[in-house]
Amino acid sequence: MDFNAKPDINKIHRRTLDEANTQVRHASRAADDFSLRELINANMEHPLWPINQKALSAAYELSSASRQHSGLSPNGVWVPFSCLTRDLTAAGTTAATTGIIGNKLQSALAVESAVMGGATILSGLTGSTFSVPVIDTPIDTTGTWVTEGVAGNQREPSTKVATLTPKSMVFDLIVTRRMLANASVDLENDLRTGALKQALMEIDRAALSGAGGSAPTGLLSDGGLEVISAGTNGAAPTWAHLVEAEYRVGTRVGTMQAPAFLTSPAMRKKLRTTQRAAGLDFIVSENANAVMGQPLRTSALVPDNLTKGTSSGVCSALVFGDLAEIIVGFWGPLAIDLLVDSRTLAKDGKIRIICRVEVGVAVRNIGAFAAYKDLLSA
Repeated sequence: MDFNAKPDINKIHRRTLDEANTQVRHASRAADDFSLRELINANMEHPLWPINQKALSAAYELSSASRQHSGLSPNGVWVPFSCLTRDLTAAGTTAATTGIIGNKLQSALAVESAVMGGATILSGLTGSTFSVPVIDTPIDTTGTWVTEGVAGNQREPSTKVATLTPKSMVFDLIVTRRMLANASVDLENDLRTGALKQALMEIDRAALSGAGGSAPTGLLSDGGLEVISAGTNGAAPTWAHLVEAEYRVGTRVGTMQAPAFLTSPAMRKKLRTTQRAAGLDFIVSENANAVMGQPLRTSALVPDNLTKGTSSGVCSALVFGDLAEIIVGFWGPLAIDLLVDSRTLAKDGKIRIICRVEVGVAVRNIGAFAAYKDLLSA
């Protein structure tokens, strides 16, 4: 056995795809029984009501499937992302997969995330790092036509390695004992939505603007990102700015798997009130989630407080690129490690639900992106 052999990313793709689809099938079967509220109650030191064994069994079966698939044990209970998505069984299309993660899981996650709906998702990673070799851009792919006996030009593409390092994402959900016990309150949906949204927002934050250190290094913090200047002191967005960003990326990568524009709500508002040219419609018109025939993903995590020249703290970022070149890797299954702490806040009549995810984020090919950091939305 070659212990120095590198993991095959295509095999990890297939394994992740298999896990996602398995999650969806298991979650669909357990949909009538699984309850996050019942799971929390059962894991309290002193449950507030008799334990619902059917719901608890469904939760532990899902957790066990995640453990078997990843080979890793949780501190508490694995709660798969598929159990937290909205109306999972109706999400997506009739196609079985997208080639990245399960189609139903992908579309459901996209509801809460600007990045995860298009990023390359890997799960079950192990070790202290995971490296992905890539051919750097720009690449000279032209050939040479020669006559017999004449040597062609030699070209050697440059290569590099994108490295994912596991980072610990931890957040708490706090509920009162009274609220948990109140069956008339639809706490189940709030708990599921809250856990999923918080996890995906933190992944988005890291993927977009993580500063490194205890967090991953994000796209806007990558020193290799091409930053296009709109003006010495910034400038209001125009149709030409978006065309230029699309052009810059297109000259380097050609066909993209998941092309999209990324920006903030403030910048989208500006684009919805800015004409392409005199007498023409607005840059973003009827469909608020598309521009120039490309998806427009909006997130409050895209910064609006950047500085360019005399425009201090008022500039917005806008990115165009192939989201599939962002790799989100899970050290463990596609799940949240959920641990119930009913002691720490007991004096306040509250229950602490600790959620943990070990995840790494890296941009595989930074040449697949271009960005503005000096657009003015006001």
